[in-house]
Amino acid sequence: MHRFIKYTAFSVLFLCVGSCFNPYENQEGYYESGSFYFYTGKKGEGQLLNGKKNGNWIFYDETRKIISKGTFENDLLHGRWTFFHPNNQKTSEGNFIHDFQDGKWLFWNENGELYRETVFERGKAVSTVDY
Repeated sequence: MHRFIKYTAFSVLFLCVGSCFNPYENQEGYYESGSFYFYTGKKGEGQLLNGKKNGNWIFYDETRKIISKGTFENDLLHGRWTFFHPNNQKTSEGNFIHDFQDGKWLFWNENGELYRETVFERGKAVSTVDY
């Protein structure tokens, strides 16, 4: 029997500084043997502790390409996160502290060229440099 979970994390993702999309918002699925299976075909792999995401997680699209990877603490994005374009190039990378972007974030285009650096404090952009 599958444990039904409605996945609603990542609502603060990118804050429209990088790519403004949330591939996981309001998607449903189930957790089994260390993996979260979205009914859309996407997949997340990581650990649940007391029903909450904790530790390292990796999320894949329907073709098993990595969409994102990073760490959770009690169901909150916490620590280093990296997000990827469909061609496997990084799209952005930085830290979260309890679901808020914090510190320096780097953003790349699909060719792997750095185009933006933004510093966040508790989810609010405080400075941006475009290259």
